[in-house]
Amino acid sequence: MKKLGVAALALGAFGGIGAGIAIATSGAPSVAAASGTFDLAPVAGKFTIVGCTGPDGSYVTEGNQFKGTITSGNPQFNGLTLIATASVTVNFSTGAVVGTGSQVLKDASNKTVASGKTTLAGALNLSTFELKVRGFADLAQQDPATGQKTGGHVITNYEGDIANTIDTSSHLTGSFGKGAKTADYSVVWNGFTC
Repeated sequence: MKKLGVAALALGAFGGIGAGIAIATSGAPSVAAASGTFDLAPVAGKFTIVGCTGPDGSYVTEGNQFKGTITSGNPQFNGLTLIATASVTVNFSTGAVVGTGSQVLKDASNKTVASGKTTLAGALNLSTFELKVRGFADLAQQDPATGQKTGGHVITNYEGDIANTIDTSSHLTGSFGKGAKTADYSVVWNGFTC
C-alpha cells in the first residue's frame, strides 16, 4: 500500500506539472520549412579590424555589417531585407574562423519582423582571402505594427561566403534552409577576440 501511495503521489505531481504546462501554453503548434538566398552589400563605415597575437600565432578580429534582400519561394521571406552584423576572429596560422553577431529581418516598410543572435564557424582561404562560414540563428518574430514579440521564432542554419575579405566592397552571399554547398565547420574557441 505504501508503494502505491508513493506512485500515486508521483503521478499526481507529474500530472500537475503537465497540467501547468498545458495551461501556460495556448494555441496549436505551427512549424514550417523556410528557405531562401541572399546577396548582401557591406554597409559603409561599419568595417573594423584589429590584430593580435595568440598562443599559436597571429589573429585578426573583423567586424562588419551587410544589408540586402532575401529571395525565397516562401512569401513570408521573399523580399524581406536582411541586416547581418558579425564579428569574426580568424586564426592566420590555420584559417579557422569563429564569430558571433545578429540578424534583423525588415519588411518593405522598414519595420522589424524578426531579430536575434547568431553564431558561426568557418574557414578563411589564406591565399585568396575567401571566407566561408556556416552558422545558426534564432530570430524572435515580432509584430511590425507594434514592435511586440509574437512568441514565434525563425530558427535556421545558414551558410555565407565573402569572395575576398580584403576587398571591403565584397558582398556576403549565401542561403538558409537549402542544400548546403559549404563544408560543415567546427571549431574550439576560448571566447576571446582581438
